[in-house]
Amino acid sequence: MLPVILSAVAATCLAHPAALDREVGWRALPWLPPDLARQVVRHEQDFASGAAEAARWPRPAHQSGGRSGIEATIQAQCERLAASIRDRAPFAEVVAGLGSLAHLTADLNAPFLTAQSGDRHAQAFALYVPTAAPRIPLVFYGLNRPMISGAAGGIPTMLRPSRIRAQDLAGYVREDLDRLGGPSAWREACSKYSAACCRSPRRT
Repeated sequence: MLPVILSAVAATCLAHPAALDREVGWRALPWLPPDLARQVVRHEQDFASGAAEAARWPRPAHQSGGRSGIEATIQAQCERLAASIRDRAPFAEVVAGLGSLAHLTADLNAPFLTAQSGDRHAQAFALYVPTAAPRIPLVFYGLNRPMISGAAGGIPTMLRPSRIRAQDLAGYVREDLDRLGGPSAWREACSKYSAACCRSPRRT
């Protein structure tokens, strides 16, 4: 079951402002087993709490590579979730663990994961993503069969291509931002758009 969840969540995470953790989980619901999806809906606050907890884990757990890197951290979280399910832990605990996993897989797929805090391109992209997310359709490319049938110890190796694709995406984003006026111009446009959205009444 956990590889199914991991495949679904990883497919939806292209960048990672923290505010998107809950939306990522919500939009991945159609690809989860129905019974599990209902539990995620029922324990939505626990999902958000688990994601927030993962965000506070030590910095090496959010960086790629090494024994304590994000790939190994995702493996450990999958193993903890599997143990919780086997031990019939309360669903609130399981769903909180899924929130943590969602946060980690979002980090894994973030193009600027290794960027320094002063990276202007990374800052502009982080500002852009929340404004663009509602307009971005989600595409699920199917399950990762080797991940489903393989042992948990193989997860870091199977995640490596995702990290490489995200790193390549960072280069394209930098080129695009420069072509459109640079990070400063992009941040100003996004700030104006966000302010306009805040002033506009929500449609239901």
